[in-house]
Amino acid sequence: MTKADTPNLPAIDERVKEFVAQHEISGAVTLVANRQGVVHLGAVGKMDIEADRAMTPDAIFWIASMTKPVTATALMMLEEEGKLSVDDPVSKYIPELAGLKMADGSTPVVTLKHCLTHSSGMTDVTGPEAREAKTLADLVPHIAKRPLRFAPGSKWEYNQSGINTLGRVIEVVSGMTLPEFFEKRLFGPLGMKDTTFYLSADQSKRLAKSYLKDGEKLTEAKVFILEGHGVTEKNRYPAANGGLFSTASDYGRLFQMILNKGT
Repeated sequence: MTKADTPNLPAIDERVKEFVAQHEISGAVTLVANRQGVVHLGAVGKMDIEADRAMTPDAIFWIASMTKPVTATALMMLEEEGKLSVDDPVSKYIPELAGLKMADGSTPVVTLKHCLTHSSGMTDVTGPEAREAKTLADLVPHIAKRPLRFAPGSKWEYNQSGINTLGRVIEVVSGMTLPEFFEKRLFGPLGMKDTTFYLSADQSKRLAKSYLKDGEKLTEAKVFILEGHGVTEKNRYPAANGGLFSTASDYGRLFQMILNKGT
């Protein structure tokens, strides 16, 4: 799609420009799509303030927790194929988690659904533990050794370990690494060529920097999920909870597929 035939709703760009002018954000790419196609794609502001680089429609962003819907989609694909059920205990696929305990020593059953809905009671791993992990399997012992914070299903609490556990379940059930499954079953078929856990050198040139508002200005923020690693480095685990990078157009394809019930 060339710039000349890219659909654009000017009112959206104008509204986003207000946030840029107020130093709420450095810039943004906005996309609106329906079942038939894209009805708006716009780029406003800067992708790199210091280098004075303008935002572009193909800018790549760290999409953080918007990785979670991708992981959930992959899990539900496996359920649809009869390879698992969200009512299964996580220990069916990851035996090390059979011993998850409450503080009182009881061992309630944690299901895939509990992990999917942030109601597992699992405790998140620490920064040093995440830094040392090279694979999702490396996280399991750290999750297994900590007591559950509450009885599974008894309350909702935003949780990262539950989603990463699901990423590991997907690997066990499919026989593929999570990046391989995502690429073969989702990104490849959908043409999501710029969605990945590990950017190439060329892709990294299009990465929009992250910023935090500091008073009346923006300061560059680290992509903390990397735990000190570079965006192209592969010696880090594929964070099912928040490790993906993507573009607006790529991510739009995923949700058009969901809107169209799999097509």
